[in-house]
Amino acid sequence: MSTPAQIAARAARTRRRLLLAAAAFLVVLALVVGWLLGRAGTAQTPTASSSPQASPAPSATADTFVPLAGENLALGQYQVNYPRTPEGAVSAAIAAVQALSTNDAQALAEAIGVYHGGEITTEEVKQYILPLRAHEIDWNRPDGTTFDEESFPAAGSYFYITPIGVWWEETDSSTVRVQILATEEISDGKGLVFKRRYIHGRLMRWNPTLRSGDWVVEENQDPSSEDFYVYEEENYTLDNPAWTPISFPEWDDSE
Repeated sequence: MSTPAQIAARAARTRRRLLLAAAAFLVVLALVVGWLLGRAGTAQTPTASSSPQASPAPSATADTFVPLAGENLALGQYQVNYPRTPEGAVSAAIAAVQALSTNDAQALAEAIGVYHGGEITTEEVKQYILPLRAHEIDWNRPDGTTFDEESFPAAGSYFYITPIGVWWEETDSSTVRVQILATEEISDGKGLVFKRRYIHGRLMRWNPTLRSGDWVVEENQDPSSEDFYVYEEENYTLDNPAWTPISFPEWDDSE
């Protein structure tokens, strides 16, 4: 199990190695950039530079947050058309993060396209998204384990994201900042299996023309993507009062 100091050191090395790749990627595809902005700098290493602890209080005082259901399904499986409320934006952000629980290139392309309100091809996912995910896994795997980036994703590999807590801030009537605390379970399909906590940040904006009006991910804002972050373990537990625990409704099998 890596110590916080080891995690921070890995993140610093990863940031330096990924800066050039991320910069080149910015020129290639704007939609993919939006998906990567919160991830390319730190290889999914937890951080607290913009932690919920230092942010305004959550917008709700309820003991738990129950995600709302979208009114429709996109491509027969992705919930869309959420209410134009902060809770609708939060629910859409949670759905967008959950939809990344796959290593299948086509499924990732569909999920990113639906929730970012754009279009990305399966080949672009294979060329950019999956190699970045492989690099993140390599830099964050437990000490003493091995991982082959070139063979990822192998048959039997998985990447499960389970949202467990949420914080949000309504910046205006059309924009909501959301942070989601998640437990992630990762396997390369070849024996490497590990779990971690990660904070996903999403800037949600109301798009009145998409699907007759819906929330979309305008930008990934994972706190760990910011420079000069400091890892603080207390920000990755529901014991932190900034987090509102997520309670999934009966119609959702995400837990």
